[in-house]
Amino acid sequence: MTELTDPAKEYAALCELIASPGKSAGDEHLAKIFNVKPWSSDFYRIVFCIVQRADFLVEIVDILDADEDILSQARTHVQRTKNAFNKASLSNAWQPNGGGPAHLTGENIQAIKMLSPLVRQKVSHPKLDETELADVLALVDELKSWLRDHQIKDHDFIRQAILDGVEEFRFRVERLRWVGWGYALESLKEVIGAYLALERTIVANKNPDAEAVLKKVCSFIEKFYARTQIVKGVVETGDIILRLYGALAAIRHVGGISGLLPTG
Repeated sequence: MTELTDPAKEYAALCELIASPGKSAGDEHLAKIFNVKPWSSDFYRIVFCIVQRADFLVEIVDILDADEDILSQARTHVQRTKNAFNKASLSNAWQPNGGGPAHLTGENIQAIKMLSPLVRQKVSHPKLDETELADVLALVDELKSWLRDHQIKDHDFIRQAILDGVEEFRFRVERLRWVGWGYALESLKEVIGAYLALERTIVANKNPDAEAVLKKVCSFIEKFYARTQIVKGVVETGDIILRLYGALAAIRHVGGISGLLPTG
């Protein structure tokens, strides 16, 4: 049985990972953990992703079935951990009395962990092991390589949109796995949106190059399903696309697939 995880459990694990005190400044401490240069573009991206995950966790807390005083305390604990990534924490020494660990306390992290059972009722996703993650990255690299070599006459911007989404997905899977697998999964919405736009375009105007891209992306999504088992029992290609989007929509509370489709 595939193990499930959720944003609260993943965010708490991230906080535990980086909570150890250090004498260096917060930016240097985190950059070492992230294996990037302080204030490089990847450093900004990673910090932004962490803050965004904290905000998303608060969004989920807002819809949980619990007493308001409990929810209010939960928001407070999340906000306190989020303060570990503000200007003061990143500029000063990463130590209990001045930096991130002053906010990443056991009390705050434990409170977030205890949210997990409630959060999982609203948002959950499979937890992939290292072998499964490696398989997914191999699929992504294969698709990226193929897309770079195949342009689409008249509609190449759609191919580029798919490629951009795939590259963002890879960055999140490889570099931000401790932020949450579900966060990486969200980036596939861009890939699926571009896929659906392309599919709609070639119905009226047959384009062999576009059809080749469509086929390749569809193959990627099918294999992705097989690796991750997000939804079982899917047979039809169209059903795969819709069900995968449905899984992604559940993560971000999106209303439906129509938002991805071009109008007119």
